[in-house]
Amino acid sequence: MAEVIDEVVIPAAGLGSRMSEITKNKSSKLMLSIGDVPIISYAIDEALASGYSKIYVITNKLHEDLSYFLKKFYPMVNIIKIETTGGSAETILKAEKFISGEFFSVILPDIIIKSDIPPLSQMKNVWKNKKNILGVLHLTEEEKSFFGSCEFKKNQVKNFEDAFEIKEIKSKKDNDGDLYHARSILSNSFFNLTKELIKEKSEPDDSIVYKRMLLNEKFLGLEIKGKGFDCGNPEGYKMALKLFSN
Repeated sequence: MAEVIDEVVIPAAGLGSRMSEITKNKSSKLMLSIGDVPIISYAIDEALASGYSKIYVITNKLHEDLSYFLKKFYPMVNIIKIETTGGSAETILKAEKFISGEFFSVILPDIIIKSDIPPLSQMKNVWKNKKNILGVLHLTEEEKSFFGSCEFKKNQVKNFEDAFEIKEIKSKKDNDGDLYHARSILSNSFFNLTKELIKEKSEPDDSIVYKRMLLNEKFLGLEIKGKGFDCGNPEGYKMALKLFSN
């Protein structure tokens, strides 16, 4: 029987310092509305539309508004509350004991992607190769100024027009590339490697863990078909508001 990937982690515990001018630090940034629904809804709806039955949302205990919303409108979602947040990889690590499959997915909820086919569905079509996959957005020059980026050395993969094999991963802080990582399908080796890196360096970000994984595992990249918005950034949020209001 073919393995089915149906577990997804949504790290939603960030304090949202970039969005404090809008939230006034009174609510989670993911509870800001776009098109009459909170930002967090886009991530959960994407997971459901992509066929995921086990959805884990990691929240900060300071953001009770987010937890209340999830319990009321998405009772099928599993909420993991944490006291403090570290780097992105350390936050995802909090879901380790709940993940039972060889592979799991990650949605970065700040990044809303408007597309005909849900981004994770696009990635699952390629995942049949059973490799780690990073779903990336190709940024314009304007978008690069507030998205940040993660640059790859890549080889094109036959039979998948927008997929490529990743040969090298650079830290988000070390480059000025035009590809932004927004979604992932990862082997569960991510967890042990994150724990190793925490012992070596505090608060490792996800790109550092991927670099360590790449030493022994293959990674594919997939350019996601769709328009992305970094809604954890005031400019990206305003751009999304404009598009989704039309």
